[in-house]
Amino acid sequence: MRFLYRGESVPDAAVQQYVETPKDHRLAGQRMIYDHSGRLWIATQRDRDQFSYFDIFEDTVYAGSVQVRDRMLGFDILDSTLVVLVERPVARNDSDATPDRAVDWYNIPWHR
Repeated sequence: MRFLYRGESVPDAAVQQYVETPKDHRLAGQRMIYDHSGRLWIATQRDRDQFSYFDIFEDTVYAGSVQVRDRMLGFDILDSTLVVLVERPVARNDSDATPDRAVDWYNIPWHR
């Protein structure tokens, strides 16, 4: 918002309006997934360059967030494993200057 105010401080009213405006944090095109414990996993877009996040709900109660490395492109849950397709940042010595993709696997414990 600073560029809108040319380096001056951002008015409190503008900050409050931003806070109160609903935001769509879901990963575009991704469905919500339930694990075997009945928890709902929703991919979010906060800080997607270095990390990606999931918000987890049990019934209608927010249970917490999970952070995974790199930029998430897609995900699935297989039994007790979270599988995440990610795009890695371009390394300085990367000759093609194209982000690499990888599949990361995370063990997610069940409970009931």
